[in-house]
Amino acid sequence: MDEKKKIRVEIDGINFAVSGNTDEKYVRDLARYINSVIEENTRSKPYLSKLEGIILLALNLKDQLEKEKSKSQGLKESMGASYEAENLKKISALESKIKSLEKDLKDRDQDLRDYKNQVQTFDNRLAGKDKIIDDLEKQVADQKAQYDSYIQDYDLVKNKLEIQEALNFERNKEILNLKNSIRALKEEISKFEK
Repeated sequence: MDEKKKIRVEIDGINFAVSGNTDEKYVRDLARYINSVIEENTRSKPYLSKLEGIILLALNLKDQLEKEKSKSQGLKESMGASYEAENLKKISALESKIKSLEKDLKDRDQDLRDYKNQVQTFDNRLAGKDKIIDDLEKQVADQKAQYDSYIQDYDLVKNKLEIQEALNFERNKEILNLKNSIRALKEEISKFEK
């Protein structure tokens, strides 16, 4: 806690002890100012008594104080109006930005819905293609089974042909042997006939 100090000043020849937490230089400057105003009043209005001069000084100081208060109030109001206008500008800018963001959000929401529809359409197409793929796979499986059946039939026929060829080879050998036997017999017969 600040300790109160006593500052001694002289105003119009009277000594005063001013106590408080105020800066000493400030108090002395105030005393000098009041002394200069009293001297000015004494010079400009020598017909006034000391009390009248002090009352006039108090009245002038109060007038100055009220004028400064009025200026200060006007300045506050002006600043308040300026501050309010600035805030209204900021609010307007923010509202505009919010509207812009809302529009962007709606556009993005629409884009998202469009994308979702495209994905749904793509999924539907894929589902249709999955059925086509399933059908094709079934057809390939059926054709493979048919192919395997043909291969089995081919192998059977090939085996039969190989057996038949072997049989034919043996028969041809027999036929050849028989032909050779017939020729030999014909030659013998022809020798007997001679």
